[in-house]
Amino acid sequence: MKKGIVRKDERGELQIFAALFERFLQAQDGEDVASTSELPQISHDAATGVVRVNDRSVLLSPVESELFAYLLMHCDRACDTTELVNVLMAVDYGGNPYGRLHTHLTRMRERLNRQDEEILVAASDSLWQVKCGE
Repeated sequence: MKKGIVRKDERGELQIFAALFERFLQAQDGEDVASTSELPQISHDAATGVVRVNDRSVLLSPVESELFAYLLMHCDRACDTTELVNVLMAVDYGGNPYGRLHTHLTRMRERLNRQDEEILVAASDSLWQVKCGE
């Protein structure tokens, strides 16, 4: 899929994040994620930053793409949120990685003003608490 044909769809992007975090959190809880039939089919093209969920495609930022690549690798097993944050911190942002992650999570939370996406708010809160020791 060519990068140029993907239209940025913020609502769709939020739905994709919510779906993927739901899978991740279920894996954290020890549920058999693979057998949960209502979960969407999610794929990620790391080269282009395109994520597909069923029939919807969105183009992610480099930070979002890193997050998806990691979560997709681990959504079928329990995974510590500290491990997730450490992987994100290992990404070379060319500046202060802590500030970059905080800004990213803050922007994600600012975009989440609808009740059906509260799971992402909870997930981003827990990530930030793990990193900052709050």
